[in-house]
Amino acid sequence: MGVFVNGRRWGFEEGEDEAFAESAPQALSEGVAQGQDPGGTVTVDVGGDGGVLGVSLARGWREQVGPHGLGAAVQAAVNSGVTEAMRLRATAGAVAAGVAAAETKPLSIAEGRRLAEAVFADVERFSRQLGAVAGRTATLTSAGGHVSGSARRGVVVELSVDARWAGQVRESEVEGELREVLARLVAAASVGDLAAGPRSAAIDELTALTADPQLLLRRLGLSREGKR
Repeated sequence: MGVFVNGRRWGFEEGEDEAFAESAPQALSEGVAQGQDPGGTVTVDVGGDGGVLGVSLARGWREQVGPHGLGAAVQAAVNSGVTEAMRLRATAGAVAAGVAAAETKPLSIAEGRRLAEAVFADVERFSRQLGAVAGRTATLTSAGGHVSGSARRGVVVELSVDARWAGQVRESEVEGELREVLARLVAAASVGDLAAGPRSAAIDELTALTADPQLLLRRLGLSREGKR
């Protein structure tokens, strides 16, 4: 699964994120993210760890997307929610890293070069680790047999719903079976802590420097404040 760190995207294959590019996620309190399909028919709640917490269908969903279009709507909603949860997690990690790594000692040219080399090495290591676990595809079917899907890198790439069943049973039954499959599917295809992006002491230090231009100038000895 791809992640965004400091404006850069890691771990995505070209076109892999198109399935949820049009959806509009919303951030909720206490680290819970909410994803919806473009039409707002399906809502999926995702926890800070990327796990699916709940699925809800809007009133009148059968008229809006119909049983045959439900699978695509749910797929868009869950991918939107997972992506937003991952963004919130990465942002929180970057802020924490910036606070913890607020080093103020002078930074020489040689030290700056060593820092850059360490960051590049850590990013390469992260890419190898991500590649080793991100290639697998998880495929699951609900206990009731009415919902099935596949996911890769935490992204649901396929979701099928028995249209005849969905059109006849209660909404709570449909929501329950969807929640069961999505929770298991996303967990099985998750890349775990790697979803937070590359982390190391060198990366944290560089993150702190790029987040605070005045700190960077002081450490390089270019700040007027430091010359007084």
